[in-house]
Amino acid sequence: MADPVVISIPHRLGKAEARRRLEAGIDQVVAPLGRVVSIDRRVWTGDRLDFGMSLAGQTARGLVDVEDTQVRIALELPWVLAVIAKRVRGVMDQRGRGLLEKK
Repeated sequence: MADPVVISIPHRLGKAEARRRLEAGIDQVVAPLGRVVSIDRRVWTGDRLDFGMSLAGQTARGLVDVEDTQVRIALELPWVLAVIAKRVRGVMDQRGRGLLEKK
């Protein structure tokens, strides 16, 4: 595994609302990455989501920690996918911010 890709997304929703939105919209966050990405496993423990995903035939793991003022995402990508880490980070950051914007 390459170094984890870490994304911090600030929000003003409070922990409970941020978690609710993530539970309801996690698929929207990865949707722009197309059919090459799918979330295979989701396990919530308190305010932490442990998930598994497939990216272009490779498996990856991620953790999402929902905090009072931010959501922290850590993706562990196999070294083969480290070259696309920047794109994955950008898409997840942009879509995650959209999901957590106060409306």
